Amino acid sequence: MSLALKGHSDVARALRHRVGVLGETWRPALISGPFGAGQAEVGRAVHAASRRADAPCVQIDCLALPPAAPADFVLNAAKAAGEGTLVLAWVEALMPAAQQALAAALADGAFQPGMPLRARLVACTADRDGVAPALRAAFTEHLVLPPLSARAADLGPIVAAILAAVAEAEQTAADAETLAWIAGEDWPGDLTQLAAVVATVASSGMPLSPRLLDAVRRRRD
Repeated sequence: MSLALKGHSDVARALRHRVGVLGETWRPALISGPFGAGQAEVGRAVHAASRRADAPCVQIDCLALPPAAPADFVLNAAKAAGEGTLVLAWVEALMPAAQQALAAALADGAFQPGMPLRARLVACTADRDGVAPALRAAFTEHLVLPPLSARAADLGPIVAAILAAVAEAEQTAADAETLAWIAGEDWPGDLTQLAAVVATVASSGMPLSPRLLDAVRRRRD
């Protein structure tokens, strides 16, 4: 499960419910939220919750696309997804012409005449204003992820999930002092930054503490 969906708070339960609802529809969806909030992971979770979960889920990083012909890469990825899901991470990085072409494809249900768009498109962004209005409008379903600062009640399960993924970790949960410190700090990289810092400390075999977490965070900044 995506880190963004971990937790027992009302926020976490609402997010999981919304992902389930999005999984029941095949309409194109736009997932937005702070930088590092796990938009692409949630996009994949939407696919996993859908009735086409057995079909391919193809993710492409729009930041990594060559500026010359990004629309061609999106088209090829959509073909590879077949009747599954195409997750477009950092969709705001697409050039204006490519965003316009994508908006037209969603409106027409086809990239080209005789080439229907069979895949479900889920776009992810950390900058809604960077997504062209026509493309934003083409995504009829929207999900906004909350910042880590609004997830204090979920930090225990989130940190536990990070630790569970680190083979060298000597502990399975953070103590109350550490969780309180995390909740009181600023995390510009949101969940992605927190996961990297926690995993770095845990992989050393040392127990999590505010001192070690702060040292690693400062070293990575």
